[in-house]
Amino acid sequence: MPEGSADEDFEESAAKSKRSGKGKKKGSSTVDDEETKAAEIVKAKQHVNSLFHQFNLAEKLNEIEEVEKSDNFAKIIEFSSKLTFLFKLLENFRKEGKRVLIFSMSKKMLSVIENIIQKGYFGDGKVKHMRIDGDTEIALRE
Repeated sequence: MPEGSADEDFEESAAKSKRSGKGKKKGSSTVDDEETKAAEIVKAKQHVNSLFHQFNLAEKLNEIEEVEKSDNFAKIIEFSSKLTFLFKLLENFRKEGKRVLIFSMSKKMLSVIENIIQKGYFGDGKVKHMRIDGDTEIALRE
C-alpha cells in the first residue's frame, strides 16, 4: 500500500484528537481506549507499508496487471494458486466427462476464468460454458 495522504491525514487526525482530549468523559477511559486503538491502527498501517516495500509488491502488482492485459493465460494461472488448482481439477473432470459448476464471490475472477475458457486456452475452445452472475437476466438463468 503506497504511502499517501490518507495515511498522513489519519495520523494527523489521531494526533489532534489525542492533544485535544476529544471524547473524554469524566470518570471514563474513552480517550485512552480511542488513543490506543488509533495508535494500533497507525502501527498496523506502518507495518503493511513496510511489508509492501520490503517485498516490492508495487512491482509485482504491475507485473500481474501487464500479464492480465497480454492474455498470457499460462502466466495468469501461474500467479494464482486457486486458478492452478481449478484448471487441474477441470482437466480431470473433463477427461471423466463430468459437468462442473463454479461459484465465486468475485465477478472479476469469473471474468478471468471465462476469458481463459473463451480464448481456447483451456479445452481447445471445445468447452461449453454459461456464466450466471448478478447481472444475468432472471429469464436467462432458467
